[in-house]
Amino acid sequence: MRNTIIANASVIRTHHKASAGPPAHSDFEDRPPPAVGAYWVKEEDYPALLKLSDDGNKMPRTWKEWLKIAEEMERGLKAYGHVVMRVHIDPKTFPDWCAAHGTSPGREGRKKFVAAAVTERYGNQI
Repeated sequence: MRNTIIANASVIRTHHKASAGPPAHSDFEDRPPPAVGAYWVKEEDYPALLKLSDDGNKMPRTWKEWLKIAEEMERGLKAYGHVVMRVHIDPKTFPDWCAAHGTSPGREGRKKFVAAAVTERYGNQI
């Protein structure tokens, strides 16, 4: 499965092994681009997300700055034909989700959270 997620204004692809055996013919070029996920946060929740994220000092200082970057990234991905799924992060429940999934509430946690949501919605895209 290949999912694409957006975290900290960069696109990250995650790859998982497909079924055993190479296909006789790959129709990769004929497939639509995979669905992608982008973490999304409400304006009122952004200060709390900054505080709980172990990389909060590397994130845009204000929600408006973050939103501008996120919307530009979303527009660019849509222009290339990707379906973009906004995955909302609630800073009240996100730390517990991270702890339950063995990750920290920072970049890695956001990546895993978004990947899980995209996989739940779209399944195996390869």
